[in-house]
Amino acid sequence: MAYFNLFKDFGGVPIIDKVLSLTDDSLLFGPRNTREEVVNYILKDLDAATSILPAESAIAVADKGRVSRGAALALKARVALFEGTWRKFRGEDGAALLDLAINASNQVMNSGEYEIFDRRDVLGDE
Repeated sequence: MAYFNLFKDFGGVPIIDKVLSLTDDSLLFGPRNTREEVVNYILKDLDAATSILPAESAIAVADKGRVSRGAALALKARVALFEGTWRKFRGEDGAALLDLAINASNQVMNSGEYEIFDRRDVLGDE
């Protein structure tokens, strides 16, 4: 999530995937990674997370609010949609990322874990 927020604001950012020491000058003052490298890093991290995170229904009541597989898939869809449309409207090929966003969204919707919030009985129809 932190890398996606940085990516939205700055585009390519340095990817740092280890604890830094004060002598890691090449990473501390190194160049930015490309947009493609950052998006691939984020998506790879989300793929790893979805394989180990529990479904929402498997999270104990005391642990509600923790990240679920559905949340990771929803973020994956958001990242892919963001970058896919960015590429599309700049004349680049973003179709693969848009397909990835569709697939991740479909996994969330077809999981049966979530439903659309419908409280018209309380909120009214407006």
